[in-house]
Amino acid sequence: MLRAIIFDMDGVLVNSEPLHYEVDRLLVEELGYKLDYDYYKQFIGSTNTHLWTCIRSRFGLTQTTEELKVMADAKKRQLVDQNGFPPIDGVEPMVRRLHEAGYLLAVASSSPVPYIEEVTAYFHIRPYFQVLVSADAIGKPKPAPDIYLKAASMLGVSPDQCLAVEDSTNGVGAAKAAGMVCIGFENPDSGPQSLHLADYIITGHDCMEPSFVEMVYAHATGQP
Repeated sequence: MLRAIIFDMDGVLVNSEPLHYEVDRLLVEELGYKLDYDYYKQFIGSTNTHLWTCIRSRFGLTQTTEELKVMADAKKRQLVDQNGFPPIDGVEPMVRRLHEAGYLLAVASSSPVPYIEEVTAYFHIRPYFQVLVSADAIGKPKPAPDIYLKAASMLGVSPDQCLAVEDSTNGVGAAKAAGMVCIGFENPDSGPQSLHLADYIITGHDCMEPSFVEMVYAHATGQP
């Protein structure tokens, strides 16, 4: 029985992947180097800690990982204050109708909790979520399953009672490794991602009705 739906955030609830890349690209450029997108795209769906640890090593940066994260957060704050968070069509009505249908809802994001809180509040969807989980607090980024297992535990359900919604290769891998049914959201602004492990792939949120998620879940689990 499907009891919970767990959403990735960046690229699924907010169209922030281009924002993240722009922030990181500009910061690396200010430090005297070039952040190539082909190198960067492997970190989509992963944590900022993992991203900046790898970038620091790649370019031999003298700043610590924590210092680089603070610098990136300041630059992101500046861009968000100027332009707001980039939306994805249909997010608020989708989340609202799934909440009203009685599903437990959670966010399982590689972003820090304060950022998750800010984004969900900005789009007026925070009240619909029982649980917000950050991989930063868990220590193992996607594609490790830890964040999804933690979200299910906090919701009080088993992983096989959950459906995840993801837009990245790392995210889909994490959800499937956790033993969950997964819908892949094909977001062109998230860059080239392999979603082939997902049980179903969508290109927009309008289809995310309760009857649709039940159909995907039943088909993936072989339940009537």
